[in-house]
Amino acid sequence: MDRRIILSPESAEASDIFDKFCTANTLKGIISHYRQLCQLLRIKATHFPDFYPRLKVKLCSWRAQGLWTKIEKRASAKCYARGKVCASSREIGRASCRERV
Repeated sequence: MDRRIILSPESAEASDIFDKFCTANTLKGIISHYRQLCQLLRIKATHFPDFYPRLKVKLCSWRAQGLWTKIEKRASAKCYARGKVCASSREIGRASCRERV
C-alpha cells in the first residue's frame, strides 16, 4: 500500500520554505523564511497560544512532523508539568539557562 500524501500547492510551498528555514545559516535568513512561512500560511505570531496549534495543522512536511513530535514529547515531561507550566509565558533562548518573559 502506498502511503504518500498529496499536498496542496500551498502546503508544498510551505514545506519548501520550512526546509529553507531549518537549513538557514544566518539570522537574517532564518527571520526571512519565518516571515515568509507565516505570511504564506496566514498565521500571525502575535497571540502565542493560538500560533503553535495553527502552525501544526497547516505545516505537515515530514521534517515539521518530526519537530512537532519532539516538541510535544518535551512538553509532556514531568518537569514541565505535562505542558501546563508557564502556559502564558514565552521562552527566549534554547540554552540550559532560559529567560522567561
